[in-house]
Amino acid sequence: MRRCRYPGFYPLDDGVDYPEDVRLERIARLTAELRVPGRSFTSAWDREFLTGLAGTDDSWLAEVGRDITTRADNAGHEALGWVAAWAAAGQSLTTLAYEFNPQWSAGSAVAGSAWAFAPEVRTAIT
Repeated sequence: MRRCRYPGFYPLDDGVDYPEDVRLERIARLTAELRVPGRSFTSAWDREFLTGLAGTDDSWLAEVGRDITTRADNAGHEALGWVAAWAAAGQSLTTLAYEFNPQWSAGSAVAGSAWAFAPEVRTAIT
């Protein structure tokens, strides 16, 4: 693996098995160091994004998608992957869990389309 040599960038995957508290502190420090000045993130955009994925109409992309890579910041590639999966499946995605971490200015979600779940789970979420 090639290591990044950017000033202030410390890759977490350096082969050391850090304790959880140290790992979380390092992630928080990286988030602060790499944050674009003046930009703040809240759960509002995440929720708009997840609401769009919960339907089959693509009109939500006109507003939310205009700045998807900017608003998703370091996870822009992941957000585009979610949109690609949503579009390829042609089905709505059900959000099973979502949490916003203000310290990291990032949200995490678990979502999937009904066909990806076992039949008993499909029945429970629909």
